[in-house]
Amino acid sequence: MREQGLPIVKAALEAGRVRFRPIMMTALSTLLGSMPLAFTTGPGAISRISLGMAILGGMLVSTVLSLYVVPVFYVIAKSGTARLFGSKDTEIL
Repeated sequence: MREQGLPIVKAALEAGRVRFRPIMMTALSTLLGSMPLAFTTGPGAISRISLGMAILGGMLVSTVLSLYVVPVFYVIAKSGTARLFGSKDTEIL
């Protein structure tokens, strides 16, 4: 998107729109698949519950990072380096 001439923020928003569905499908399938592991009962369940909770927490955190935090840091870093080095490509919006 950046090579096609889109500004940083518009390119990040468009990439987020395109990548939202695959990220959510992957996260939801993993979350739903690990729910029985996290909420199981019976003998030996303590070790499986901790593993299931770790999977659930990790997927939730990584999904939020992928959708929100990484694009925000990309925009901040890219616009900061463009200003720092005096690039002609300083258009943010």
